[in-house]
Order: sequence, then C-alpha cells, then structure tokens
Amino acid sequence: MVADPGVVWRHAPDLAVVTSPGRVALVDLSRPQLPPRVLQGSAAAIWGAVDGSRTADEVAALVSHSF
Repeated sequence: MVADPGVVWRHAPDLAVVTSPGRVALVDLSRPQLPPRVLQGSAAAIWGAVDGSRTADEVAALVSHSF
C-alpha cells in the first residue's frame, strides 16, 4: 500500500485501544469476530504519530527521527 503523502491520517472511531510504552493493542468494535491487533516498535510509533491533523508525510518525518 502506498499512502498519498498529502492525506491526513486519522484513527477509526470504532476501535478500542489500549496503549503501553512501545505497544498498542487494538480491537475493531465493528468487527468483533476479528482478533485483536498488537502494534509494537515502529508500528506503535506510527499509531502514536497519527493525530487527525498530520499528513502521511508529516507522520513519516516525525517517526523517522525515532528509528
């Protein structure tokens, strides 16, 4: 998947989220039959950088400084 660099990224509103240092657990409440997803490392950093106002390029730039 290639992201459009100018698109603003947002979290879906129908997710249950539990965060801990370096880790994010997600449950899609609209599809409870799916298993939870656990993001770690760079995936968790990307999740944390997505705030509903940053574009794909801004998220990438922010996260790239940590890795």
